[in-house]
Amino acid sequence: MTDKFCIPNEYRINANPEHYIDLDAKDEWQKEVYIYAKEFAENNSLTNIVDVGCGSGYKLIKYLGNLNTTGIETEPCFSFLKIRYPERKWLNSGESEVSFKSYNIKTDIVICSDVIEHIVDPNNLVDFLLSIDTKYYILSTPCRDILVKHPFNYNPLGPPKNKCHVREWTMGEFKKYISEKFTIVLSQYAKDQRECQFHLLIKKVNA
Repeated sequence: MTDKFCIPNEYRINANPEHYIDLDAKDEWQKEVYIYAKEFAENNSLTNIVDVGCGSGYKLIKYLGNLNTTGIETEPCFSFLKIRYPERKWLNSGESEVSFKSYNIKTDIVICSDVIEHIVDPNNLVDFLLSIDTKYYILSTPCRDILVKHPFNYNPLGPPKNKCHVREWTMGEFKKYISEKFTIVLSQYAKDQRECQFHLLIKKVNA
């Protein structure tokens, strides 16, 4: 049996995640997700990008800086981004790990890279993503069935080793979960960062 997020009922979550602050982060993680987004945008003549949970903004600016970008983050990253890149558009996402503000946003691609595993109730994030008027979504999250192969003691039934993560999905579990509200166009693992699963999605008509 699985819970409402398509994870086994016996899986133990981390109900009180630490807030991850990545002001100094560059492209150590999820680099391939942003490269894919860049190539997909170029190949499909798409020019507007929204990055939900953009962190330091480094990857957004480095790989997609030639496009019209909007980054969405919580504090303290939000204030940092406004100072570091004042010419860019930044929005405050709301309460860390919990809730999201409402915005009237229209774009071509929404990126949400390694955010959902930090959210206590991921349905809140999904609802926020669905509120955005966009053509495509690119979602990524760490893959539990790859993480358990790492050399350290990793319990496949949780809780996550990363204290900032609430829960982690296998590829199959995550595809089942997101397919409730999205149509999956493509799913794949990153080649270098093997534990990174990412998915190209479109909104279901009746989502």
